[in-house]
Amino acid sequence: MISVLLIDDDPELLEIISLGIGIDGDFTIQSCNSPTVALELALAQKFDSIVCDFHMPGMDGCSLLQLLRSRGCTAQLILFSGKEPDDEIKDSLTRCVDVYLQRQGNPEAEFRELKRIIRTASTTRKQPPL
Repeated sequence: MISVLLIDDDPELLEIISLGIGIDGDFTIQSCNSPTVALELALAQKFDSIVCDFHMPGMDGCSLLQLLRSRGCTAQLILFSGKEPDDEIKDSLTRCVDVYLQRQGNPEAEFRELKRIIRTASTTRKQPPL
């Protein structure tokens, strides 16, 4: 099983994303709607992928993912947001975010792509060195 932590301040959106990517049964999904709680959870448990929204109260997604990376988190870090890919997003991609996937109003296609990204990274990271 691939372990995934979903972080978004909108509980309804968390439920939709969880159902959308968890339908195949390939993932063990934990959801969190607080960046502060998510930070504690991600540092206490090992996740294969962490999927995070950008706009959240208290700490934006880029700051949260950067903090996780700086504290040794080795999970694949995915920013999954409706935010336009501006300079802040581009800077985060070079510092801490592995993948940026923009939500554009086509959930079925976006969830399919998100699942593909998570599976690909999990397969790549779990392969033993040659």
